[in-house]
Amino acid sequence: MNSPSEKDYLDAKLQAFVEQVNGEARARQVTVDARFDRLEQAIDFGFRSLRDEFDLKLANLENKFLLAQKELIKWIVGAMITSTTISITTTAVMINYAIPRPVVTPSVLPVPATQGDRHGMGAVPRVELLQDGFHVRLDGVLA
Repeated sequence: MNSPSEKDYLDAKLQAFVEQVNGEARARQVTVDARFDRLEQAIDFGFRSLRDEFDLKLANLENKFLLAQKELIKWIVGAMITSTTISITTTAVMINYAIPRPVVTPSVLPVPATQGDRHGMGAVPRVELLQDGFHVRLDGVLA
């Protein structure tokens, strides 16, 4: 086995075997790389789809949150306006009825007697000023 031709033969055989193994390894590497590429594309598509779905749900949630926030602000402002109105009204009513008003005494305005009254021809009209307006009385009867 020390002869150069045997060595060349064995080297050639070994080289052919190495080339064959390298070729098969390259073919398998290409197949594995193709599979990994497909797997990576599927994972990327899945993540992209998941990210898009997540973004959509997040946008919907944000929209619902903004609507709820607007509704809450509306109710808070309404409650503040209502409570302020009730407070002012209650205070005004309490102040209005808490202080007693002075009673206005009706004043009688003298009316000069007419000619017919001096001779007994009719009743003497009297005008009285009452709290709700003027009234004319004829001999004590309210007209």
